[in-house]
Amino acid sequence: MADQRYQVPAVDTDLDETLTLVKNGTTYLFSVAIDNEDSAEQYLVLFDAAATSDVTLGTTAAKYWVSVASGGLKDLQFDPPIRFRNGLVYSYVTQPDGSTGPTNHGHLAYGYR
Repeated sequence: MADQRYQVPAVDTDLDETLTLVKNGTTYLFSVAIDNEDSAEQYLVLFDAAATSDVTLGTTAAKYWVSVASGGLKDLQFDPPIRFRNGLVYSYVTQPDGSTGPTNHGHLAYGYR
């Protein structure tokens, strides 16, 4: 199992539907903190993929997703961490299987290794 003492902190202050590669290769996700500044529920969608080109929003199945209420905050710790074999790619959309981004972008902080 991945040791939480060696996780890398990261921040995305312009969270939207843009696919973002955290790391290719085996990746462990320890935590997420999401600030939804939109007036509707949004979803942080996590994909087990080595590159953003491996994901098509609305088509590629997510490994995991997190819903965040309108104007809400969500802070999650994963113990054990979520393991992504190929790599970790994420997006922030209006439906867990959708491709439309929020009107107002969110903020994300996360810990990975």
